[in-house]
Amino acid sequence: MGEYKDLLKKLLDERARGPTVIGGMIPHPDPQVVRDSIGFIDENLGDLNDFPATNLAVSYIARKLSDWMFHSYYPGMATSGGSEANILAELLARAEGARKVAAFETAHYSVWKAADILGLKKVVLPVEEGYKPRLDLLDETVDDETLLVLTVGTTETGFIDPVVEASRIACSNGGIVHIDGAFAGVIQSYLNPVKIPGKLDDCIKTYTVDLHKIPEAPAPSGFLLASDSDVLDKLYYKADYIPSGRQFGLLGTRPGWTVIAGALSLARIEDKGGIGRIAELLLDSSKRIAEGLEDYGYTTPHKVEAPVLCLLHPEINDIVDNLSRAGYSVYRCMNGRGIRLAVTPWLIREYGVEGVVELLGEAAETTF
Repeated sequence: MGEYKDLLKKLLDERARGPTVIGGMIPHPDPQVVRDSIGFIDENLGDLNDFPATNLAVSYIARKLSDWMFHSYYPGMATSGGSEANILAELLARAEGARKVAAFETAHYSVWKAADILGLKKVVLPVEEGYKPRLDLLDETVDDETLLVLTVGTTETGFIDPVVEASRIACSNGGIVHIDGAFAGVIQSYLNPVKIPGKLDDCIKTYTVDLHKIPEAPAPSGFLLASDSDVLDKLYYKADYIPSGRQFGLLGTRPGWTVIAGALSLARIEDKGGIGRIAELLLDSSKRIAEGLEDYGYTTPHKVEAPVLCLLHPEINDIVDNLSRAGYSVYRCMNGRGIRLAVTPWLIREYGVEGVVELLGEAAETTF
């Protein structure tokens, strides 16, 4: 058979034997996007001067995200994912005098990882009921040496931090703010307007999104928007051997084709009715799934705010075991008390609302 074919067969067999992940954040890209972007496999995001197609894709993504999220333009740069973008935001904050990072305990783990890497003090702010931020602690926590990180759609329950109110407090105390659009950043214009920022400014400096979640671009595919170009310029490093003489971010050579795939994914959404249609589909589906599962004993810790659900159940361990025996894998939430379900375009295409409710409902019924 040959070593190559033998290894390929083994890899395919292992993939076939693996469980089907339900409600994960694994991207399932549009097949057309994959076919068209794979031709750019030799593009290098680390050298935009010599790879103008990737440079064009970066510019397109910045314009499109700015329009969708803020209806005005902000500069941006592609990253290897949201985690790198969070590290870069904290690196920038340290360069501007921040010595500590404050975030609510529901923040993504990359926020704390970044603080460890950069030697910044970590201030973990508590939440009530497992998701609700304690805003009353901000005045005594945030000062002119603080970066406050806020989340639009936590990856555990989908809760949206009250960004507008929290930013106002932080800014009045001399702090600066970074927003992690963990799952719902791309569709922020269609979420709670009381919580969502309408602009970036001298205080709210950066905002990161993951394109591998919405719109399911091939990973890795993160993006960092900044309040102005001077902010981004501070994240470039001298690299004499590159024609441009500088390189952005933490990594050197890195895939450019996934950036092109991200741009094509955004363009594909526009051709299929726009981001508003996707936002409406995912939010409506999330609400219908939560409502449908109530009959099987599932609850959610708060109302649906973004297309991520934490489905709590008193018999959750039995449910997870039942799903595992049926060939499905799920992620936990709220200290293991629930199932985290990311309501992605793929999930709805593959199973539909009724299919998801039936699958999780049957897994719960067998425990009664």
